[in-house]
Amino acid sequence: MSSSITELAEYQAKRKELISRDRSLRLDVLDQDNLSTLEIQADHLIRSIRAAEAESVWSVDYPSIPHPFPGMEFLTGRSIIVQTEIYKILCKMPKGALLHAHLDATVNASFLYDLGLQEPSMHVQVPKAINAQTLNTVLPKFKALPAELHNNEALSLTSPSYIPDSWLSLTQAGEQFDSESGGPDGFNQWVLGCLTINPAEAYGTYNTVTKVVIKVIGANSIEDGILYVEPRVNFWIKTMNVTHRELLMIFESILEETIVDLKARGREDEFVGAKLDWYFEDCIALKKEFPHLIVGFNLVGNENVLYPLSHYTEKLLNFRHMQKDASVDIPFILHARETLGDGSEADMNLYDTILLGTKRIGHG
Repeated sequence: MSSSITELAEYQAKRKELISRDRSLRLDVLDQDNLSTLEIQADHLIRSIRAAEAESVWSVDYPSIPHPFPGMEFLTGRSIIVQTEIYKILCKMPKGALLHAHLDATVNASFLYDLGLQEPSMHVQVPKAINAQTLNTVLPKFKALPAELHNNEALSLTSPSYIPDSWLSLTQAGEQFDSESGGPDGFNQWVLGCLTINPAEAYGTYNTVTKVVIKVIGANSIEDGILYVEPRVNFWIKTMNVTHRELLMIFESILEETIVDLKARGREDEFVGAKLDWYFEDCIALKKEFPHLIVGFNLVGNENVLYPLSHYTEKLLNFRHMQKDASVDIPFILHARETLGDGSEADMNLYDTILLGTKRIGHG
């Protein structure tokens, strides 16, 4: 994807034309004459509810969820999402067929646990006694046992004398869970926590930026079959303790160490390399010094609350002139459409990425 537009006036004219052409092809426009009165009313109603909830639901902070937005991670925002009128409407809409569902991942954990408590045959075991140190790492196993195998004398899961992997009835295990571990309520929370993935586990424990970067740059990425990587780094100039150049040098040294290690093991063909995205003047200077590392220019942030791409159009077009004067080529790799807005400024970002000739559109 490329673009020869370099002047703002030409860009704005092309942008208006592109938006008009795209909007004319939308289904709700093409089929407008065939819509029933009820369908038109439903469309207006949904749009009005979305607009209202954008203010009443998504423009306020919550004690445990600061700065929420409609497209946020589902598990994090679930407590907000399920209370919205839009969600309630979607729940009642016909969905057709569910063609791919993992049965063990579609059951409501609380419902399943309540059923288990009602069954005298349901038992639980753990590989080691539960205490403050093991509470968050030990995982239970559950099994329905015939009456002749019930052991009412088994020690509590939290007893130091608990025999690893010995079975204890589910109800008895809850009743005997010691107070230091939360008592019966603590047992309930522990079981449900083991049966579900919470936001911290889904978006923090396994997906933190630090862990992703380490995994990408380190040898583990090769073990996962990753051949090429383009990590993106945000630069908060006022808080960084190293310059952009120093950070790039660190990045390069890690990359070289990885390649040397692979060669020593006869596996140098398993990793092609890694490159970084960057910002204007530094981007051009670093591209000249590290042409093998800088691969593109990107803008990253919450599209729903930050400036749209159109706000930066003149600067981005000027960046093209800067590149030409410096005899470098740094393609745009821009994000767009990571939003639920329809006709909003964030929604319009997609048109700007196309007109700016982005090499690749992030998310979308």
